[in-house]
Amino acid sequence: MRRCMMGTCVLLCCAAAWSQETQDAARQSCPSETIGPLVKWPLADAPKLPLRTYTLDELAARFSAFKHEPAESAGFNHLTLPFRYLSTKFKDAGYEALAFSFLLSNAMDWADGCYCARHAYFTFKRSRSVMLPMRQQYDRRIIAQQIEEWEATHAIGGLLRRTNAGYSGILEVYDRSGEAILILEYSQPRDYFELLGDMAADAMRSLGYQPSEALVRHLKKKRCRDFQSIRDLGAAAFAAEKSNIEFGLYKRILHRDPAFAEVRYWYFNQKQWKDDNREDYILNMSRAMEDYLVESALTDLADEDAPYPAFSEKFGRWVDQAQELVGPEHPSILLIKLYDKHVKRTDEDIELAEKVVGRYPNCHWLLRQLGHIHYHKRKDPYMGASMYIAGLRNRFLPSMGHKRDFTLNLGSALYDLGHYAEAHSVLLPLWETRFDTCFSAYGCQMIPHALKAAGWLPESIAAQRRIYDALDKTTSYRSWVLVDFAITAAIHGDEKVLSQVVLDKREEVGSVIRILDAYLEASQGKQVDLGFEKDITKLDNWHPIKLFRVLAAQLDLLAGKSQCRRSIEEGICWDPFARELWLLIDMYDRRDPSPQMASFYSAIEWLFPHDEWVRQASADYRQRVTDPVFADAQQLLKELEEYKTVRWPVRPERLQPKASPYFWHGKAPPFWAAAAIRRLIEQGDYDRAHELALRHHYMCVQTLQDGLITQANWMIHLVELARDEAGATPASEPATRP
Repeated sequence: MRRCMMGTCVLLCCAAAWSQETQDAARQSCPSETIGPLVKWPLADAPKLPLRTYTLDELAARFSAFKHEPAESAGFNHLTLPFRYLSTKFKDAGYEALAFSFLLSNAMDWADGCYCARHAYFTFKRSRSVMLPMRQQYDRRIIAQQIEEWEATHAIGGLLRRTNAGYSGILEVYDRSGEAILILEYSQPRDYFELLGDMAADAMRSLGYQPSEALVRHLKKKRCRDFQSIRDLGAAAFAAEKSNIEFGLYKRILHRDPAFAEVRYWYFNQKQWKDDNREDYILNMSRAMEDYLVESALTDLADEDAPYPAFSEKFGRWVDQAQELVGPEHPSILLIKLYDKHVKRTDEDIELAEKVVGRYPNCHWLLRQLGHIHYHKRKDPYMGASMYIAGLRNRFLPSMGHKRDFTLNLGSALYDLGHYAEAHSVLLPLWETRFDTCFSAYGCQMIPHALKAAGWLPESIAAQRRIYDALDKTTSYRSWVLVDFAITAAIHGDEKVLSQVVLDKREEVGSVIRILDAYLEASQGKQVDLGFEKDITKLDNWHPIKLFRVLAAQLDLLAGKSQCRRSIEEGICWDPFARELWLLIDMYDRRDPSPQMASFYSAIEWLFPHDEWVRQASADYRQRVTDPVFADAQQLLKELEEYKTVRWPVRPERLQPKASPYFWHGKAPPFWAAAAIRRLIEQGDYDRAHELALRHHYMCVQTLQDGLITQANWMIHLVELARDEAGATPASEPATRP
């Protein structure tokens, strides 16, 4: 039925392409129903999920698909110190030593595992009173304090000497305690940029990265024709941040040496924070890359739209050149490919990126992009959540946005996995402190839906009203907020709110007003005619159809009938994490127990062991049904043998008609395959469990139903985690693609 994730569908109301058989089944869900005076809606007393704060450690233990090295020891984040300066024959201010710090700081970005996000001049200006005296003398105690303050792992500095024969010096690298782990003398005078390249390469080696000869040659390239540009660059080190004096020095350098790429990068990077001229920044980054590859500029441009027609072709050449310097496994190269913008990514790139970010989980942007690929592209919010949690726990020092993108995506991924209380916990701090800037974000809009699914109806109503009032009147989604707000109020028994919406907002609500009318009529004790079902089905959108089915099932239950039971079972097949559908089917089964529902209770107990209602409902089912019927795993494997054991099948452009009917006509009760997979795991038959999970996932991909694909991906992870925990060795690894 639906082509978007459960949460996205609720929010954006994406239209879904249905097969004719699917539409026919939907139209046959319930007959028209009439009912007398209403006492209380069945969902009014939905059991509540406890709302509390979930720590990242708790969530990491529960969503552990992403395996990685400890963030505390993976990679490095260097704090660059002002180089001291010594000259016996030249009377100058030693500005070239400060410029040396600037250039060395940028050079270190090329090191594998470097996750520094604060370059030299940024820290110099923000810690001016501490950094300025270091031009003369280092203090190990202060170095340790600065490393801690900037959340770094090491500090890099040293001494620059100027002689008639050139430049010599000392490279010094300090650990977190302020202990020097490297003091390396360069006694032989050489060219300024030659010394820069030598020191940068040795600093990388001291931190565990072996630079290629090509990279060392790149770092030794001259950046400017006039050495006065170096002195002007040094003069900007402690100038007031983003001041006319600082920017004036950069403009003077670029007028004299327009090919000085690092200066162009830094000047326009800082300037955009002041004038908000992103277009100017992008054009100048492109100009800088023509002259000299700057790692920060390259990754910044990777996700931008092409500023001119030939840009993508040029960008591809720059990436090829960068790959010659650092190789295909460098986090920055992989990040550029994962953006899939100017350089196309492959499945091999994704696999390689997972291995690399497992080694370096502090590579924030690579981890973020991988999380997005799994969550949004592959419909695997379980792995996405695991990566977002790692991103929130890692040591990367974020900018002004902190890690809000990780938080919003984690919250929505948890929602799409049916973990509503956990989603609420993750998103609540942003809702409470940043509502004005985040209310339109996908994640924050999950708050009222999570509250409703968790059984907190009054709180959900208040949150929906808050979003409705904040949204611009031209926002198309606003009408759906109004619909959900009115229905939640109706179920809660707030007839006044429902009546106001029905009377005053009919035009805004649109065709779904018939559902609200029905709720109002029932709430007022009037008879309800559900003959408008076919009009709702014609909308080809799962959200209003689910709203209708929930209405019809509640009226059906109140009338003491079971005519809508099948439509709810089918709804769960397509929308496996809709808790309100769980509650309704449980009400039906308590009235009329079915042995075939054993799979449903077994699976939700497996997937949601922390939900007290799930545990109790499953225990109650076992008490009332003594002859449960489960799917035979071997028979299921035979039924699904045409679907390959491929981890990431290609998603078809259209729904495949052979896959969809499997979930209709009672052939497969809710969670039919999930229960079989659970039973295989409990028997220790991990290979068959994995095979069944893979074949089931392949079939789900053919249906284009994101809820099904999400569930299938989750089960594959659970099989693999159980197998790893048991120390079992897989018979074979699945292919990535057909």
